[in-house]
Formats: sequence, structure tokens, C-alpha cells
Amino acid sequence: MRNNQHAAAADKGERNERPARKQRRPADEHEGETETLHEESSSDQSSTDLFRFSRESSPQKFYAKLNRRLAAIGVRYERLTKKTEEGDAPPCFKLVKADYDSWLSAASLTTDIPYRYDLPGEANYCRDCTIGFKHRATLAGACLFPNVAFETVQSNGEKEVVGVSRSPQVAPDGYRVYRGLLVDDDAVEGI
Repeated sequence: MRNNQHAAAADKGERNERPARKQRRPADEHEGETETLHEESSSDQSSTDLFRFSRESSPQKFYAKLNRRLAAIGVRYERLTKKTEEGDAPPCFKLVKADYDSWLSAASLTTDIPYRYDLPGEANYCRDCTIGFKHRATLAGACLFPNVAFETVQSNGEKEVVGVSRSPQVAPDGYRVYRGLLVDDDAVEGI
């Protein structure tokens, strides 16, 4: 797109140059801001998307979002049992040298993080697993959730097979099933 100044110059037969692009600012200097760039080509678009992705996503934002989502239904994230510490990749990611921080960053951008029903304080990375990889990870001792089942769901207008964790019908000692989630007894506010 051309602005009025450049359109006027073109009408007068003057040399038409592209408008100056805004300079990118370092991400840590202006936390949380998204800067738009003049987009002329698909390579500009992909660099803009990458820039926006890096500015708006992070593993910490994923955990903050998960914490807020659980708090909204009365569950205290900090009191939930977890199999991994924040930012520590599960063994299945380590098995294939996958970048867990990138997965968390991408997951932080979703509008609806799927609950992990069997252990809601843990990130629901099993949703992106496949039947074949689960088998491989289980044989290698790298699957933390071997009871995950695979179901076909509707997502963005298309069917896809995803890993789904379910709460047990009877909660073990020290836990309760609350709103379909298996939670520690002391993690539910007001009970």
C-alpha cells in the first residue's frame, strides 16, 4: 500500500520509493507490545508472524494462562500435583530432542488450552501425541501418561485424532474429581 505522499509523487512522475519501514525494537525493551510492520511480500509476512509470535508467547505466559484458567473455576494451580516442573521438558520430548519451550510458547497463544483431566496442573502435551509415538515412548520408558487414549475430535472445522486424558471414575485417596478434573483435595477453594 502507498500512503498519500507517495501516491502524489507517483502522479507527478517522480521516482516512487517504498515507504520507510518501522524499526523493530528489542523484545525485552517493550514487553507485551506488538509492533506492526509494512508488509509487502510473503517473506515479510512470515518474519512479521515470527516477530509477533516471539513477543506475545513464552513458556511463562503458558503457565500464567493455565493458572488463571484453573483459578476461574476455583482450582489452585500451585497446589496441584505435577509430574514435571515448570519449563522442565517431559521425557517424551527429550526422547526426540523436541523443543519443549517452543511447544509451550505456541500453546500460550491458543484461546482454549485443553484441560488435562487426569492431572490438570500438567501441560496437556499429550493432545499433540500420536498413537505410534506413544507406543515408541512407552517402550522407551519416556511416556508419563501411558493411559492417554486417542479420539477423533472436530477442530477448526476438520477432524483430527488427539491424545485425550480422562479422570478416573473413582478418585484415589487425597484426590477428588471436581468439574471433570482429578485434583488434589486441598487444591479446590472453599471445600
